[in-house]
Amino acid sequence: MPCNNLGSWTTSSTTASGACALSLSITVYGNSLSVGESLYLNLSGCNSSNPLFELSNGYYSNGVVAFYYLGGFRFFTSCNCVDSYCVSNTTTFDDTYGVAGTYNNEVFYSASTIPYVIYYSLVNFQWCLSSSLGGTCNLWGPMSSSSPCPDLDSSILSEGECSTPTPPNPCETFAFSAVFDCFFIPPEPEPSQSPTPTPTPTPTPTNPCGGFSATITGLGVSPTPTKTPTPTPSNSGQIIRNCNFSGTAFFNGVSERILCGDSKKFKDCFTGFDYFSTDPLLDPFNNNLSEGLVYQVVINGIETCAIFEGLVENISGIDNIQIVGIVGNSSEGACLQCVLTTPTPVYNCLVINSECGVAQVNAGNIINGKPSYTWTYPNLPVNNTYAYSIYWDDINDRWVAVETTTNTLGSYLPFDSITPTGTTSEWIDITCGFPSNCNAIGCLTSASGFNTFELPTICPSVTPTPTPTPTPTTACFLSTYLLTNNSGVVQEITIQDCDGNLTQEGAPPNDSYWCSSIVPIFNSPSSVVTLVSQDCNQDCCTTNYALPHIGSSTVVEGVLITATGSGDVGYTGPTTFLPSCYNQPITVSDLIEVGSQSLGPWVYTMTFNNPVNNVRLRILDYTFKIDLSTGTVTAAESIKITTNSTTSVITPCDACCYELVGDTIFAKSLPGCIGSSQVALHSGSGIFTISSSVPFTSITLQSIVTTPLGGIRFDLCSFEVNA
Repeated sequence: MPCNNLGSWTTSSTTASGACALSLSITVYGNSLSVGESLYLNLSGCNSSNPLFELSNGYYSNGVVAFYYLGGFRFFTSCNCVDSYCVSNTTTFDDTYGVAGTYNNEVFYSASTIPYVIYYSLVNFQWCLSSSLGGTCNLWGPMSSSSPCPDLDSSILSEGECSTPTPPNPCETFAFSAVFDCFFIPPEPEPSQSPTPTPTPTPTPTNPCGGFSATITGLGVSPTPTKTPTPTPSNSGQIIRNCNFSGTAFFNGVSERILCGDSKKFKDCFTGFDYFSTDPLLDPFNNNLSEGLVYQVVINGIETCAIFEGLVENISGIDNIQIVGIVGNSSEGACLQCVLTTPTPVYNCLVINSECGVAQVNAGNIINGKPSYTWTYPNLPVNNTYAYSIYWDDINDRWVAVETTTNTLGSYLPFDSITPTGTTSEWIDITCGFPSNCNAIGCLTSASGFNTFELPTICPSVTPTPTPTPTPTTACFLSTYLLTNNSGVVQEITIQDCDGNLTQEGAPPNDSYWCSSIVPIFNSPSSVVTLVSQDCNQDCCTTNYALPHIGSSTVVEGVLITATGSGDVGYTGPTTFLPSCYNQPITVSDLIEVGSQSLGPWVYTMTFNNPVNNVRLRILDYTFKIDLSTGTVTAAESIKITTNSTTSVITPCDACCYELVGDTIFAKSLPGCIGSSQVALHSGSGIFTISSSVPFTSITLQSIVTTPLGGIRFDLCSFEVNA
């Protein structure tokens, strides 16, 4: 027989509940989990049908279902739900559905007499009744359901087997009446012959039905009540009253609608949530609402479709419900015919970063009132069959990142925001519940540097047009791309600017960075193009100014800047070099250099004689160190930037290989930041703007942790004067 890996299961237990409580510890092999099939503990035992490796009798579980083995597979039972459900009131899908195994890591049920199943769908994360596993939903429960058991509407789904109606007894109300008539005429008596009266003999009774008999058996008699005679009314004559009235009578009519204390109950077609209103609701034709119909409604300002389920007396509804239109009967699938008129909002491109790659994703379906995002990492050398999704979890009020093929949560963002943007530290890891699924969420955790941010427009097309395009109607946005040229020779790369002009450049045989409004075109199959930064504005820093040394001053654009500080603060003279994140060498006249001499903590403060704002600094070569044997980061430089204003904000521009946490910039290992796995030190650079709602007169840069990895260098690009 074929020997297949049938998954991980617990060891044997005498009860199903006992097996469901155990940890997974064995792998089961066999043809299938079908009645009578022999199952084995290892592949060799299965191939040879060796009874020494056959499962012992008892229950085995995978945490979702358990099965009973008795000389062969016997049946499934659920760990968390009942073993059977009844679907009724649908005609087409009515049947008893029993436990049939697991699908998408959840229990699924199969109908007893018709070809339908109930399973958990990962398309909209809901329970689904369909003709096949993974098939189109014919009936479904609420979207984004976290229920471990089927939660189709209670009007069609109930726990337990469907009951078979008992046929009526035709004799249950049997009753009859009979009349027997023998047509017997008694003879005339003969006159007496003697004038003397004689005693009259007593006549012997004669059976009028002589010679006939009957045996009657009554199985049921419906007694006929004796009718009570109705007394005949008597005419009492005309009553004359000595009262006369004349004049005009006035009546006050009620012109308002009389409101009852009941609430009208609606069930949302898409979420399954119940809503209640005491308002006097009518359909668009001014008729009363009909129970069981699906209406197009606006509930609390949100357009949707809902089933009117009737009146309830124990709930005082406060929801604001407006009836927009009539869709149809809910029993005929009218929820599927719901078409909303409110246009779908346009969301900007979401950039999703992790060590697994960089994905630019446009918003997909609206789930629980917010956009969802779905993507893959096709360039992964392993696990490239995994698919990922981010959607709003309205039960726990958070964004969740999930691997959809195993339905495993990786991390969540605890912010009620319009879109799911967050740094690596803001996305919170979720402990992996099933060890076999832990690899699936490796791309969604802090260990992989998982983070998200938004571009100011929709995602650019991955496949560029080979001819120049006209000036875009939407805002142009240049992104930073890392080209890893593994060919060993200079290769041609095509990039595009914001005017639609295509440019061919020569890419060196190593790592290089490029600014482009499209994904650069590079035809070498052995090379990789990776998105590194959401901002590649080449005008971030058009002019550079040397900052004053500690204890001295300088004048920039008419503003006097004075420097104070202490610790490991030095200077570099005029030089030309190629900092990280830059494709071309730059020449600098004088840079402040901090943390390069391993002299401990340092601090540098620049003071302006006039209030300023939007101070732009160029910060070069903040460095992190990796362990060459494991590839993990062991140390990273950082720089804290504060002002003497109450609040300040740091905004990056044309920056790479960093993580911004509040007022501190950390060197960060992100995709494209490690050029060679044989080098321990790797750096990032960028332009950072310090701004505040209130102008300030000083900026302080200082160390957080002393990490001597070569030092950080910076100078001044520009600022605004607020005199």
